[in-house]
Amino acid sequence: MIISMVVLPFAGLAVIATSIWEIISGDWFFVLKMFGLFIVLQTLMSALAVRIDRDDPKLILFSPFLVLGYKQLIDVLLMKGTLETIFRTKAKWTRAKRIGI
Repeated sequence: MIISMVVLPFAGLAVIATSIWEIISGDWFFVLKMFGLFIVLQTLMSALAVRIDRDDPKLILFSPFLVLGYKQLIDVLLMKGTLETIFRTKAKWTRAKRIGI
């Protein structure tokens, strides 16, 4: 669990940097193939989960967003939390102000 919460977000950042470097150096087709492979794998895993849970098959259409977008958002939040824990930044709790009747 520590690996998935601490190591993998930073490794994902390294993968993004390496992918950009590979595209710049001219190996864009390899990056495109790997991106396509991960899209297909994520779509198949989502299809399996939808079938097991008997959910709406339209949910499968959202699976490519996990590969590009959602995963990076979660990685940034996990890195922020990890760095706050390491540097012992005090967490601030907030609450919503009640308005109205």
